[in-house]
Amino acid sequence: MADAAALALGKAPDATGFIRAGSGAPVLLIHGVGMGAAIWRPQIALMQDRFDLIAI
Repeated sequence: MADAAALALGKAPDATGFIRAGSGAPVLLIHGVGMGAAIWRPQIALMQDRFDLIAI
């Protein structure tokens, strides 16, 4: 699981919640209907060393 200290939780101006972690080339992770950004935490843990991940 991704280290909670490494995750930036925030809200965009339109109140859309997101998780941001890592550094490198940006990758946008978009969840399906009825889910939230937290669904991406296992993938964030695996990829945050190589990519700037933005999960919504």
